[in-house]
Amino acid sequence: MLTADQETRYTFLHELLRLEPVVGSLYRRTTADLTLDHQTSKVIIAAGSLIELHLYAINGEESIVGQQPLHRCPNRKMAARNPKVSQYVMSFGDGAHRCSGAYIAIQESDIFLRRILRLEGLRIEQPPTVTYNQTVKGYELRNFIIAVD
Repeated sequence: MLTADQETRYTFLHELLRLEPVVGSLYRRTTADLTLDHQTSKVIIAAGSLIELHLYAINGEESIVGQQPLHRCPNRKMAARNPKVSQYVMSFGDGAHRCSGAYIAIQESDIFLRRILRLEGLRIEQPPTVTYNQTVKGYELRNFIIAVD
């Protein structure tokens, strides 16, 4: 994070978010019947159905992201390069509901990490309490105290 160029840092941050998205599940309601091909059959999801999109599973799908989908690999070569699939899969959602602040979030993370990692004598004073938030289906860190000597 301190020596790489901006493109490399952003790619690294996106790969981390692919593996650990801020929100683990998204819920969407179909606006029309949706037909999905599943192996040798078709599955029809009726209009008005609530669908849970499990981002950890989607972002770790080997047929999309390639070999060792749960390993961190910023220079990953996607298995199925579908122009409709972002290199970062569903880390910031997709389509009409894609996070419009995605670029700002990555930029802010980059600025924060580069500034804090440059501090001399940076140390962890208290490790975080890690909990799981059922609402967003993601992890939360609380009471993480860092200090500078």
